Amino acid sequence: DRYSSQVIVNPQVSYSGLFRTRITLGVRNVLDGEPPLDYGEAERWSPGVNNPEPFFWYLRASREF
Repeated sequence: DRYSSQVIVNPQVSYSGLFRTRITLGVRNVLDGEPPLDYGEAERWSPGVNNPEPFFWYLRASREF
């Protein structure tokens, strides 16, 4: 059998400093790639190999006390 590939890119950038705070801005699955079809699986994609996560932005802030 021949399987297609899936490329997932998750870039992020962080800033640390002001008041011991870290701010992170990132993107999950920036290429919005869908997992290749696998008709042998109930989900139609290979759960142990591929990830069906959709494209989304996130912003995270954390602080050390």
